[in-house]
Amino acid sequence: MCCLTTSQLYRVAHGNDAVLFRVYGAKTEVIIDRELENKIAAYLTQRGFGARVFGGVRNGRVEEWLSGSSLKPNDMLRGDLMPKIGAKLAEMHALDMPVSRNPSVWLTMEKWLEVALTLSFDEPERQAAYKALDLPTIKREIMALKAKLMLVDSPVVFSHNDLLSGNIMYDADTDKVTLIDYEYSAYNYRGFDIGNHFCECCGFDCDWSQFPDKQKQFTFLRGYLSHALKVPQDQVPESALNDLYYEVGPWALAPHLFWGIWAVVQARFSPIDFDFLNYAKLRLGGFFQMKADALKMVRK
Repeated sequence: MCCLTTSQLYRVAHGNDAVLFRVYGAKTEVIIDRELENKIAAYLTQRGFGARVFGGVRNGRVEEWLSGSSLKPNDMLRGDLMPKIGAKLAEMHALDMPVSRNPSVWLTMEKWLEVALTLSFDEPERQAAYKALDLPTIKREIMALKAKLMLVDSPVVFSHNDLLSGNIMYDADTDKVTLIDYEYSAYNYRGFDIGNHFCECCGFDCDWSQFPDKQKQFTFLRGYLSHALKVPQDQVPESALNDLYYEVGPWALAPHLFWGIWAVVQARFSPIDFDFLNYAKLRLGGFFQMKADALKMVRK
């Protein structure tokens, strides 16, 4: 989900010099560990990855202002950009970071769900929309999916966990891709991180017809594996592409539940003017829409 729902970003300039001033959103500590986020941003700066962090303030931090612009969802499906994004994500996945290596997806989702199950809304229509999500059923679906995905061999790597279009900067002048915003970054299953990126190709309106087909996924995965295996793209083994494709497919279900539960919590606490309950409905609906086909990809 877009960082702008959890932070406000400002460009501060003096002459030709500029920095980015990030101010954390109100009540975002309910869903984001800001202390951990700041540590991760500092560690990434030390490793020369992403935008440099210059320092922190009480409720935010000061970062490098990057040239270029953030992508739109359709840009993530461009044949020229998909391999570049894949390679940059592979670079991130290879980082050795001094933070907990426990995969974050289930722990985070369970924490959010515990909050989500206890919520109520003053407005009758919002309360009805909340009840219609049937979170007790979603809790059972999470448990069932977790058991299924334990059958899928996916390594635990340092992951972005929120690689949507707005968190990818592209500078056409230098042909450089930069991944930004690490609010949800942590060690996690590789399949989740890549699967989440594919889901985000569908944008905030959740147009699932934009979910990349096998050919487009291979374009991304070829760039990813080229960097990971240190071979030219045309020398990436077909077997490696297929293995990663079948790893990511089932894992792409988990982000629907993850962001669906996140949106429920945001609906109650976020001051942002966004229909989070409808977004939760769309994401949880995406899970049920894709569930059968994705679980067929789990190899026995």
